[in-house]
Amino acid sequence: MIRRHSLFRVVASLVADELSVLRGRPVDMSAQLTWTEDTRLDDAPSSHGSLSFDSLARLDVSGRLNNFFHMHETGVEDYLLTQKTLGGLVDVVTAAMKLGFARMTFQTSGSTGQPKPCMHETASLMQETLHLASMFRGAKRVIALVPPHHIYGFLFTVMLPEELGIDVEDARLWPPSRMARELGKGDVVIATPHMWRYLAKSVPSLAQGVTGVTSTAPMPDVLKADLSRCGLTDLIEIYGSSETAGIGSRSLAETAFSLFPYWQRDMDNLVRIRADGLSAEPVRVMDKLVWSDANHFIPSGRTDGAVQVGGINVFPDRVAAIIRQHERVADCTVRITHLGGDMARARLKAFVVPLATSGETDVTDDGLAQELEQYADAHLTPLERPAMWQFGERLPRNAMGKLVDW
Repeated sequence: MIRRHSLFRVVASLVADELSVLRGRPVDMSAQLTWTEDTRLDDAPSSHGSLSFDSLARLDVSGRLNNFFHMHETGVEDYLLTQKTLGGLVDVVTAAMKLGFARMTFQTSGSTGQPKPCMHETASLMQETLHLASMFRGAKRVIALVPPHHIYGFLFTVMLPEELGIDVEDARLWPPSRMARELGKGDVVIATPHMWRYLAKSVPSLAQGVTGVTSTAPMPDVLKADLSRCGLTDLIEIYGSSETAGIGSRSLAETAFSLFPYWQRDMDNLVRIRADGLSAEPVRVMDKLVWSDANHFIPSGRTDGAVQVGGINVFPDRVAAIIRQHERVADCTVRITHLGGDMARARLKAFVVPLATSGETDVTDDGLAQELEQYADAHLTPLERPAMWQFGERLPRNAMGKLVDW
């Protein structure tokens, strides 16, 4: 059973995420972290704030909670629509947990505009939690820098501290000075490479005994070295995805990932041994894995063409296809770039061949760049929008005719 304050964090995070979709803009984090159980869902005046749901928003948010917690398995999902506060939603989710549900559904980041549902058995989530608890048995507190409604955040900032019986601090708005002042021995900081880069530059010295955890994107070796110089005792990198949950881990001193004990290699595939120990479930992994033995591997690039920007999967080919639809674009190719050579500062860049028009000779026209930036703002998600634009009469290719970097 998840403690109420942890359950409230998940419910509030799901509500904020759904509101971001409904309103077409992110919910301000500083506002979200002021929400309490007494925050109203309707527009009734309240000293604890009101979210001003209309009937359609209430349906959408209730559906999101029902889908996440599989409350339809318990028969209490209809009570979500009768609640007037965030605390009321937590009451209904708590009732569903007491009755028991066998599955939960998380979502991918939706970099293609359509988040993908990823269903997991609660027994499998607990199986991973028990293994993580054995890895972090000496932890005294979890410091959360990721939202709890994604699978990484849920496992590490909800289920892990519940299993260990330790507190969680939501530190997403902590300034660097507070981070440096409050982190201490036994703290486990849950973050992404982008956040770790910020901490490495903003918090020059960490207390001894602080352990970091990172996931969602590859961790650059240079950044690992920077964090080690800052005094980070260890950094545990988790390999996995929303579709698979955790698959393996490695520490600062290790090059290869070690498979979690309930995974097995089967040729080019992975097989998960279920919690009941009686059946195996084959799982497709979206990366090429280079194996040193049956239990150790190194990821070597995606098999689906995705790259990761800010820990989110983005598809350059899709972005290029959308840019090609612009009336002044003849062709386009898109690649990942690392700003300033920093592997943790990944963004997209675009090479565009403008459509030739009468009297136009300058293919690096600033006006076209501004026009394409406005077009990208309207048609692409923030992480899909190229940070750099380059123009030319033809796409860059080698002697064999293959596209090359520029």
